[in-house]
Parts: sequence; structure tokens; C-alpha cells
Amino acid sequence: MRKLRETGVRLIDCRRAVQRVMQVSEAELLGDAIERRCSQPRQMAMALAREFTEASLAKIGMHFGRDHTTVLHAVQRIAAAERKDPAFKAAMNSLRCALNSARSNPRHDAAHGADGHRDKKNARGSDAASPRPGAFRHPPSSFCGDGRP
Repeated sequence: MRKLRETGVRLIDCRRAVQRVMQVSEAELLGDAIERRCSQPRQMAMALAREFTEASLAKIGMHFGRDHTTVLHAVQRIAAAERKDPAFKAAMNSLRCALNSARSNPRHDAAHGADGHRDKKNARGSDAASPRPGAFRHPPSSFCGDGRP
């Protein structure tokens, strides 16, 4: 059984961290695409949401437009990939580091409301990640070297 703890990380934080690091758009992450370039980051975000939030499988699934069994499958796939591939494990650890630094950043808490959305009056431009062309790649190994993404 998973130990529940209050981390201050929201579902949207997990999704945005993966969007930024893995260079996928919100539409790709939440869409129906089954290409590995979209499905693996989606699974990563679901696994991180399960790890960092107290949200149920059903709530995580609802956030990503999926069923709770899909979230469970994603968590299992990511765990297996981490055991098998050291580079993938490093990428997941970079994302964990980014989420840990986001939750300890007071500017992050002040700029975002309880729902995880940026307050309109505090926004400086678009918050949505723009789709970027290119091949799927792991983040650089120095991503979290100094504690900042």
C-alpha cells in the first residue's frame, strides 16, 4: 500500500513538468495519440501524479481523460522502465527534482491558486506549452544539478 503524504504538488504541476521537460504540448499529452512520443510522457505524468499527490487513480485518470485502470497500467509501465533503463530512471529523477523544487518555491504558491491555474492578474503571457517539433529525447543529465530546472 502506498504511503500518503502532503506534498503540495498538484496534478497540473506533474503534467506541466512533463510537458516542459519532454517537449510535448498539452494537446498531445491529453489527446488520444498512441505514438510513443506522446504516450510515454503521458504515462510519466500519471506515475508522477500518483507518487506526488494524494489523488486517487480515478481522479488522476479523470485529469488526463483516461480510466483509472490506464493510470494503474502507466504506473506499472514506468516502474518497469525505470528498473530496466538507467537513462529513463535519470529522466524520471530529473522530473522528481523539478517537482520537489516547485513545491518549495514560494513564488510558485503565490502565482497559482488551489486549482493549479495561474491567476489571471499575475500571469505574464501564456502558460500553455507550445508544441515543438523534433524527436523524443530524455532531458539533459544536468537538469536538476543546482536544484533548479
